[in-house]
Amino acid sequence: MLKSFATLIELDIAVLNSDLIFSARGGVWVASISEIYSNYEDSYFNKLYNINESELYSIFNVGSINVDNDRGYIEVFSWQDLYNQNKSYLLYTENNINYIAIHFNNFDSIFSKKSILINVKRIFSTREWYDENRNLVYIKDNLYIEPRIEEIDQADIEGDSLTFDTIQTNEMSVTLRNDDGLFDDFINIYGNRLLVRRIFDYESFNDSVIIFSGFVQKPEYSFLEKVTITASDIRASFSNELPYNVFSINKYPHLKTFPENVENGENTIDTSRTLAAGKGITVKLKPIKYYTPYIFEPDNIPEVVFEICDTSRHPIEDIVYKVDKLDNKLKPHIYFIEKAQIDSQVVVNGKTITGDLEQFINEYRDFNDGNGLQKVWTLDKAKGQLIFRGDRQVRSICVGKGESGSELKDDLIEIYAEINIPPYKSLEFMREILEDYENISYIKENYNIENWQLEESRSREIALVLDHDNKKTTLDIIGELSFLEQGRLEIYNNKINFISTRFRGNTPKYKIKEWLMGRVDKTVENDEYLSSCSIKYDLNKSIYKNTDYEEEAKKRHRINSHEEFETYLKKQEDAIALSNEIMKSRYILKEYYTFEYYETLDFLNLFDLVEIEVKRENGKYFIKPCICEIIKLNIFDNTVKLRQL
Repeated sequence: MLKSFATLIELDIAVLNSDLIFSARGGVWVASISEIYSNYEDSYFNKLYNINESELYSIFNVGSINVDNDRGYIEVFSWQDLYNQNKSYLLYTENNINYIAIHFNNFDSIFSKKSILINVKRIFSTREWYDENRNLVYIKDNLYIEPRIEEIDQADIEGDSLTFDTIQTNEMSVTLRNDDGLFDDFINIYGNRLLVRRIFDYESFNDSVIIFSGFVQKPEYSFLEKVTITASDIRASFSNELPYNVFSINKYPHLKTFPENVENGENTIDTSRTLAAGKGITVKLKPIKYYTPYIFEPDNIPEVVFEICDTSRHPIEDIVYKVDKLDNKLKPHIYFIEKAQIDSQVVVNGKTITGDLEQFINEYRDFNDGNGLQKVWTLDKAKGQLIFRGDRQVRSICVGKGESGSELKDDLIEIYAEINIPPYKSLEFMREILEDYENISYIKENYNIENWQLEESRSREIALVLDHDNKKTTLDIIGELSFLEQGRLEIYNNKINFISTRFRGNTPKYKIKEWLMGRVDKTVENDEYLSSCSIKYDLNKSIYKNTDYEEEAKKRHRINSHEEFETYLKKQEDAIALSNEIMKSRYILKEYYTFEYYETLDFLNLFDLVEIEVKRENGKYFIKPCICEIIKLNIFDNTVKLRQL
């Protein structure tokens, strides 16, 4: 039977004109917040429980903060996490005084900030309820719970499509009483955090489950009495484009032009700082030409620095070592191509070499200037930089004046380096981009750490390069990485979690009881059908085509349907496994079942497996016994949507 429950909403409302006096504390900034109080003197519980104004001021807690309109600051619960987590804040009490400590972006100073907005947390409910001790609940952690919710207008929590690569974000709308004007200034709640909890009667508040976590997006006012607030799933905010790190002329003042970055096969990727994973990436560097006054100012010889890739997470393993085709010696595979007289030849020391136009730069070179062999390049594995230097700057990338004043030009047109970078796990990369670009630290307050560690350890290796010409949002990348794992990034109980379908087995968690089902609607998604597929992998240099299911698929449905998938996979065995997973789920048309269920399914989550069967009155099957996954739950009208496996 259906259990009775109350719905709670936690919503942050900005407190304007909060003048805080900050002092420094080891790189973070601390201020007393004991003076913060609500601007709203007239309140439901003020009238109902006869609370005086001074008591009312003390029952509000900080829910979030905005710094210069940046809503990305998160609450942490220890000083260590505060120092480790960029853009974070800590609430604590010392000598009976309440304080807030803030780690500003990149440990910025308070003096660089124009606005710091404190948002107080308010709790609203559909009604009061009785806890496990049969006591009426109307207060929690010094926060009074106002029965202000009139209706939950929209509350579908829906999973992603079978193709996985597009993350399905959810919305929730709720109508609240507004006869006292609490929500009139919508600017005070726009973009703020909104949590929706479900709590059953005779349960503790701590047993309640967060069924939705998002940000307020829009209001709809019904004159003076009501307001409908719509919030979007927190994943909808993952909209930053990657990468944003670029070369800076301030960082490298001697550079007159910037190098090109990474080349894979025939595709040259434009100038950018790279997020790269995988082994054997070929880096193409465009020579930097500038004047080196080594004759007139011999001590003023700058280094030439090429940024190969972003190694802030993982350093380069090594340069690939190959045999020099000119002298048959094993050397680091860094070489240059000289400008040939014709396309098929190059002149080296007066000797014309035809065919292969590559020549290795030796680690040491004698420029016949009396200084003997000089080291002309190094690779900084930790920084991802290729550095050229010498007593006299490397001639192959130098333009200067000779002793007679004549102009010296080199004929070098391109430099290459083939490097090895440790491969990433797909979920390792996913959490790193969430931390780097969405400010979500990998801590227990943000993640289901135990499950994430398990999923990450068995996730697949990827090879990935991001460039400025082909920007993608964080959510785009997460969708494509989720596709590799045939899984979904979910926000459950306000924590990030990853649900993989590869390892969940096939044992149903629950059998749907036919006598508790309302009318069943059945649909078929024909656009999900495939008879064969191809997987591009290893930075798209290789393709694996899977036709193992083609004969049976065409026999069943008489239609040929092929799709090619570009992936970040590195290994061929992973490409083969992924193709089999895709085909197993898509070579037969899938049925979807939607119905209302007359029993509380509070123990089930999205993507859990259930068993179902439905018979007609004449005993024939409308739905033959089968296993399905849950792809939609609406706890307010108890609607369930299943997809047959």
